[in-house]
Amino acid sequence: MNLMGILVIIFLTSFSFVAHISYGDLIDDVCQKTDDNNLCVKSLRADPRSASADKKGLARIMVQLSQAKASDILNQTKVLLKQIKEPVLKQCLEVCRDNYDMAVFWYSDSIKYIDAGDFDDATSSTSGPMNDADTCDESFTEPPVRKADPRSASADKKGLARIMVQLSQAKASDILNQTKVLLKQIKEPVLKQCLEVCRDNYDMAVFWYSDSIKYIDAGDFDDATSSTSGPMNDADTCDESFTEPPVRKSPLKQKTDEFIHFADLTFSFLHQFKKL
Repeated sequence: MNLMGILVIIFLTSFSFVAHISYGDLIDDVCQKTDDNNLCVKSLRADPRSASADKKGLARIMVQLSQAKASDILNQTKVLLKQIKEPVLKQCLEVCRDNYDMAVFWYSDSIKYIDAGDFDDATSSTSGPMNDADTCDESFTEPPVRKADPRSASADKKGLARIMVQLSQAKASDILNQTKVLLKQIKEPVLKQCLEVCRDNYDMAVFWYSDSIKYIDAGDFDDATSSTSGPMNDADTCDESFTEPPVRKSPLKQKTDEFIHFADLTFSFLHQFKKL
């Protein structure tokens, strides 16, 4: 979240120095001024609106992408708050909920300033979400004072991590099952081949999550976290199979996009638990 936040600030700031650029090169020229040119270009190119967007349009898209990321984390935090009972973890998640709610608000504010052509205030507004994300992160690293058996913290930590992984695994299983259904219906050779790639990769994703759960149960959060990176690669491989010539429209696109967002959140949450 913070990497994207920093990128947005630099991106908006760079507009102050952009001059005499043809719109065809605007994405490349502006992204070159950011800390992560590849992420900037990839993020904008992935949005079909970018192709015809002017300076204001690109700024709007970049902020909206960050806002969507913040909204994803906010929604996932709300889901976890309904499931977690351990007081300290619940308190940390409440801090995250409140701060990511504010982050979404900051980005809405920034969009209003962009629409008004006020890039100074638009840029200032995007600094708020980075502070909000930091506050969320820091809530997990502060030493919690527990009067109860300290082993309960470890148990709840495992439970929270397990829930995250199981939710991601359920989404991967859902896509896997849908792919199997489509494979029985699709006759077109290239599309069928793409779906076979997806089937194999989502089958592997489900396996990775099972592996991660085993590591969580063993208290090995390093390997548990590493195992959750595999499904993200598997989902990317599925997506990419449709973009290779001859290009085919993926019937799984919406679900895979949602899964990739969720898988990324799962990886981020488990990575955070390593610090607890």
